[in-house]
Amino acid sequence: MILALVEHEAGLPEDTSLEALSLARDLAAQTGSSLEAVAFGDEASAVADELGEHGVDVVHAVVHEDLDSYAPQAYAESVAQLVSEFDPEGVVAPGSDRGHEVLSHAAAKCDLPMAANCMEVTADDSYELTRQRWGGTLLEHARLTAGTKLLTAAPNELSADGADEATEPAVEEFSPSLSEEDLQVSISRIEESDEEGIPLGEARVVVS
Repeated sequence: MILALVEHEAGLPEDTSLEALSLARDLAAQTGSSLEAVAFGDEASAVADELGEHGVDVVHAVVHEDLDSYAPQAYAESVAQLVSEFDPEGVVAPGSDRGHEVLSHAAAKCDLPMAANCMEVTADDSYELTRQRWGGTLLEHARLTAGTKLLTAAPNELSADGADEATEPAVEEFSPSLSEEDLQVSISRIEESDEEGIPLGEARVVVS
């Protein structure tokens, strides 16, 4: 199994998550594995129809009474428990702030190495990676060796196109066991910015 972490808004996957799915789908094809996804929140099940267009076989919908909002340690603990239960070949997260945060915490919990901002991966006993460093000004070729390989996809570098053949994903609820420590940090509210236009940190191209 290749497991992809999917961020979504109102049941629609974020673009960075679709890019991560492209990388995960390629890894699934290389390794002969199923492509499965994990999504959080009340609308995690609703995202399944969209993910079927990207070749996902199973959506693991994480449900927990204390996960009404984003909580990085709790999300990471949930991913770590999925890794422990299903022993996936690899876990791919989007190259977003949350994707990096959740997977790095999960890597620490599972005592596994993690590679960030990957653009290309060749799968064998180990993964041969091309990944961005220094904000994309340097490309690094590296090897990732582990029982379960953890990596994030470089944002805006991969296609977000769907699969050649659509699927009808099964939805399986997953209820993690979470402690008070896992829930110490969470989003309490979201305030809209009064800035107009695209923030510098989110711009795909900057010209000066």
